[in-house]
Amino acid sequence: MVEPRDSSRGEKIRNRDLDIVKGMLVLMMVVYHCASMALSANRELRIITNNMAFLHVSFLLITGFLCGWYYFPELKNSQRNVRKRLRVRAAKIMGVFLVLNMMLYSSGYIFSFEKLTSSLKSINDVLDNLVISMNGDLVAVEILFYISLFLLVASILIGRTTIPLMLALLIGASIIGCYSVTILFVAFGMVGMFFGALVAAGHLNKAWEWAKRQRGLPPALLIIYLSCLPKIKWVISTMPHLQLAIHTIESVLYFATFLTVITLFVNPLVPGVIILLGKYTLFSYLVQMLIVRVGYMVIQKMGIYGFRYYFINLLASGLILYLTVALLDKLRSRYLKIDGLYRAVFV
Repeated sequence: MVEPRDSSRGEKIRNRDLDIVKGMLVLMMVVYHCASMALSANRELRIITNNMAFLHVSFLLITGFLCGWYYFPELKNSQRNVRKRLRVRAAKIMGVFLVLNMMLYSSGYIFSFEKLTSSLKSINDVLDNLVISMNGDLVAVEILFYISLFLLVASILIGRTTIPLMLALLIGASIIGCYSVTILFVAFGMVGMFFGALVAAGHLNKAWEWAKRQRGLPPALLIIYLSCLPKIKWVISTMPHLQLAIHTIESVLYFATFLTVITLFVNPLVPGVIILLGKYTLFSYLVQMLIVRVGYMVIQKMGIYGFRYYFINLLASGLILYLTVALLDKLRSRYLKIDGLYRAVFV
């Protein structure tokens, strides 16, 4: 999750459409986690989680797009500086991933060192659970691991690959990705970076303007896609090398639909909320997990289950998340130390 710079703090102007997409992804994560954290006691909520597989892929795609859109033009000034900034960003996100998991293991609430050691008895176990893919039963916020690894790979490849070479790498990754979730997720980031670079170079301007005029098309195509989801899942299960292309198309349909839906709001309040969440993507992503989990614990103790629990937690978590992010935004504008601390971790 590479954040575009904020012009209000003397930085590069933000991209409104990107903030909308990222903000909607954060909200969709709240929708997803309110269900996924309660599946053991509310099996009926599986209907929600089963149809939101695009979410984690989308974060890699949008991170990659930001790399291509923002950093490729910067290569003209200093390739070394661009690569260094990507490596620093990768290190920061990996640091957040490691610190959060160390805190969770130390607390013993969600994970335990006993389970970790019993699951990692051999080198093959380590490779299967922590390298080839990240086992969600052993680590939290594993998406940060994939994003960090993608940024590291991007720092190596950016400015050193031609379009044919990039396409060859993606084709190879789509095949190898059948056997490694890690490689597949890095490939999604590379797909996003590829399109971000094309947009930055102006190669997709006409296509983008045409797409913006077809307001009803993305939602219609998304509905058709979702109606075919069982068949699409069957295609992926029989031809897994196509999942890179299929999930990329799925995510793009969601992105375009998000933008279309937001344009329907005459009142600027809702778009403003979404844009604010998109402005603080990584922070919002991390905070919403904590808020949703606390909400789940509180509502469960009240004896409320099923869809009634779900909607209560969804509304409460969404509101608390917005208030938290709005407070952070205000504090950053007033206090330089808080702004500096935020930038040191998240920017």
